[in-house]
Amino acid sequence: HLNLCATLSQLQRHADAILHAQSALIRVFEFLSPSMLNGELTGDLRETDREQVSVLCIAYHNLAVEHEYLKNFDAALCAYTSGKRWAERFLDESHQLVGILSSSVEAVRAKLPHNSVALRRADRLAVAFRPAGGRDHQHLLTPRNHDDSRGARDRSSSGDGAGN
Repeated sequence: HLNLCATLSQLQRHADAILHAQSALIRVFEFLSPSMLNGELTGDLRETDREQVSVLCIAYHNLAVEHEYLKNFDAALCAYTSGKRWAERFLDESHQLVGILSSSVEAVRAKLPHNSVALRRADRLAVAFRPAGGRDHQHLLTPRNHDDSRGARDRSSSGDGAGN
């Protein structure tokens, strides 16, 4: 997907390139998620995980570049910041991607107004990884049967416990 992203970008097809950068992010997360879930994704990574984190950072970088081409600086800043956060956490501080992502974050920050919501969001993203700490994420769930919400509400209150 990253090769397709780069090719589409050179062809000035930036919206299509974004889709491939996003697909690359998903694929890398699919690879890394077992290590994350098992608590194995720490500062001392296996070589294969380190390579995948590098690819993840590149995918975030490419996504941000495409957003910049489309003048969507808010999204570009968030993507650069996410990549920088991963790079700083899992790659050596002298790694080339840490420097590239850091300078890219600063360059895009300079393009945004000082009261930008994106700047505040990027500041929150830049904070080190923290465990959720048992926070309730129920509000993130998409409700089922959204086109029949009254019927679902009636069924769930009927006491049958099924809720469908």
